[in-house]
Amino acid sequence: MALMKHRRTPLVQPLDPLQTQTQFTVRWSGSDARSGLNTYDLQYLDQADGIWRFWLTNTTITAAIFSAQDGHNYCYRSRAVDMAGNMEDWPAGDTGDTCTNVDTSQAPPQPWWDANYSYQRQIVVLNNDTRYWRPDTIFICILTRIPPPQLQHCLLHRNP
Repeated sequence: MALMKHRRTPLVQPLDPLQTQTQFTVRWSGSDARSGLNTYDLQYLDQADGIWRFWLTNTTITAAIFSAQDGHNYCYRSRAVDMAGNMEDWPAGDTGDTCTNVDTSQAPPQPWWDANYSYQRQIVVLNNDTRYWRPDTIFICILTRIPPPQLQHCLLHRNP
């Protein structure tokens, strides 16, 4: 018996058509009513060369940060292996589950940025290990390194 002959789960979640940063989060999900899903394989396609490449294999996580090249278009696709060991086929078509264009020149201005700072960093918190955190709570604090070090902002976020 083959896995999910009805297809389209797992599925890479739709991405915004434009990414203005070269690192962004890609998410996927899936289900199998018979035995449950065991692992996922993910591939990406850089439309500059048209070759599907493995990104993640035999993974149990459902989100990861992808590092892209500015000015490139990327597509993503996923497949799953169920608990019985059946491997799903890749989705049909040339574009997989979702595609996006990376163009950092389209990033909106960031008025909060102080030009006196030496550099800026984008922070993405991604923790897939639910043994040590509550999935409904995220706590983030920003600490400046400008003498004297100062706590600039803290955020506690709870999902309903």
